[in-house]
Amino acid sequence: MKTPDLRPRSGFTMLEMILAMSILAVIISVIFSITTSSVTLGRSILSSQSNSRHQAAFYNYLQGLFANLPSDAEITLEINDQEFQTLHIQNPNTQYPAQGRQHLAKELWMAVSTNRDGLLSLAMETSNQYEDEANSQDPIYFQTEMVRDFNNIRWEFYNASRDEWSPEWTPAMGRPSQIKFFYSYPGYSEEHMHYFWIPLRQQPQINANTQQP
Repeated sequence: MKTPDLRPRSGFTMLEMILAMSILAVIISVIFSITTSSVTLGRSILSSQSNSRHQAAFYNYLQGLFANLPSDAEITLEINDQEFQTLHIQNPNTQYPAQGRQHLAKELWMAVSTNRDGLLSLAMETSNQYEDEANSQDPIYFQTEMVRDFNNIRWEFYNASRDEWSPEWTPAMGRPSQIKFFYSYPGYSEEHMHYFWIPLRQQPQINANTQQP
């Protein structure tokens, strides 16, 4: 007759296996959540830094554009049917790349538009010909998005003769000396502003010297 083996057996019970698998699942879930949050945060930081650099380049471009406007530049700031402002400059004295080389812009537009999320973008378009210019060659256009994802975008030009800021401007009003660019971010009521100067430039004088024989 065999005596029963009373020695403890090695191994895990079913309850212990279920408990260990549950703990392992919780640990994996926590690790995955932390990793996902870290990746999302990293992408958000990179996107924020990219947008900051993009906006800084945009403001630097505006500063150079307005500072170098020639004396014959004509500026128009009007409000369209959607209550957005459109800035139009003739003879802006700026160049743009197209078809593998640089072109001198004769017309420049900056227009506000909305995207599918309802946020505002500011796009620039340039052309190497005037709209009413008769030319055998087709004009070369260039369009690029300057800034985007704003809640509000607007301009104000300073009218020195009236000592006031105006949301509209025509070439008949002359040459503004100061410009304000306002913008705000989604979810924030605070409005930010960038300030630009337009130097006064006189028309070049033509000296017609006649010599007597």
